[in-house]
Amino acid sequence: MLVCQHSKFSSEVRFPVFDRVRNYEKHMGFLWAVVALSMAFGTFAEFIVTPDLSLILWFLLHCIAALLFLIRNPPVQYSSSKIAYFVALASVNYYLLYDPHPASEMVGLGQFLIVLGGLMGIASTLSLGKCFGILPVCRGVRTSAAYRLIRHPIYASYIVLDSGIIVAHPSLGNFIIFSIAVLLFVLRIRYEEEVLLHSTEYADYKKHVKYKLIPHLY
Repeated sequence: MLVCQHSKFSSEVRFPVFDRVRNYEKHMGFLWAVVALSMAFGTFAEFIVTPDLSLILWFLLHCIAALLFLIRNPPVQYSSSKIAYFVALASVNYYLLYDPHPASEMVGLGQFLIVLGGLMGIASTLSLGKCFGILPVCRGVRTSAAYRLIRHPIYASYIVLDSGIIVAHPSLGNFIIFSIAVLLFVLRIRYEEEVLLHSTEYADYKKHVKYKLIPHLY
């Protein structure tokens, strides 16, 4: 997710091939909100059948996302890379490939990590606030709350959550999916920061918050 709060951009770079993306993105908030709400209702329906705290957290996260899509700030900068848009979309759908079977003897630890990742995701998404988004389109720079610790706390929360899935449901297939997910997050950070660095505020923020995902490590 691109960090943001309206800030000073050195200049806006124009890429004619993305004019259509620019025009669509300005009006896609409602569509994204509908998608998020449909996912929320699907998660709640699953919770009714199989009560689980992690499902409630996912339900809340989808509801928060739906609201933020409707009230978010307008875009101020766009990525010039087609791959960046593909990576962004792929990194929000990969989790559908996880196989919940079989469960390991460490399912309790796995569930703990899943819940921890969910709580981190909610806190990070609320920290991002009106600047929330999926595509590599920047809406300013957010430096407070969870963003004071690392530059991409939402992606960190997903990695913690996915680690819980691997612990609870270990398999070669799930591990491969997890590895691909981490790679997608690393690529997504790269493309997003290429956009964000057009902001002098983000360049300064990057000097003070040195780590992307893991404090004192990466």
